[in-house]
Amino acid sequence: MIVAESLLNLAFVAQNTSSVSISLTNVAGLKVYNETFSNHSETYNQTIDVSSFPKGMYFIDIRSENGNVIRKIVIE
Repeated sequence: MIVAESLLNLAFVAQNTSSVSISLTNVAGLKVYNETFSNHSETYNQTIDVSSFPKGMYFIDIRSENGNVIRKIVIE
């Protein structure tokens, strides 16, 4: 589980992929953030401002042609 207060820092390596999609969904299933990157380089570093999101649990979903990763995030 990842905990964030006002900023969510993401860093990962995406190998052999042409696009990466990142979405943040609340527990009610509503997407509160979505971004897609085309022609993505291998290293990804992004800071998402979550200070305006209500406190609670969210799920971050990172998708590419190679698969997807879902993690729980708590915004405090």
